[in-house]
Amino acid sequence: MIAAQDKAGLFWLVDQVSGPKESGWFNLLLKGSKLRLLILVLIIFITGVMFSSNHSRTVILGKQINELNKLLRLENHSLENEIQRLTALDMLDTMARNKLGMVKPDGNNVLLPQSEINQTQ
Repeated sequence: MIAAQDKAGLFWLVDQVSGPKESGWFNLLLKGSKLRLLILVLIIFITGVMFSSNHSRTVILGKQINELNKLLRLENHSLENEIQRLTALDMLDTMARNKLGMVKPDGNNVLLPQSEINQTQ
């Protein structure tokens, strides 16, 4: 190794070039056989395919969720309108007369309980 000094006064080490390094992982991979490189490429390819498959499923499910949310909002709006319609006083009056057979009392047809009749006399 050669120690060199740069302009700022800091020291750094420089390796002498003695040829290609023998200890790099890439060189070890290439040194063994081309089969290792092929396996590495296949692993990377399969990982990419799995990632893109999962990503596309996520996108499709996101679109389905958005569509279902729109349908739920429409149904909720429809139900709120139905609640407003059914709780209106005119509708309650109509339903009481038509479905339950009730009649609207006249001012003359008021029945008092027996206890109130005795107290007024």
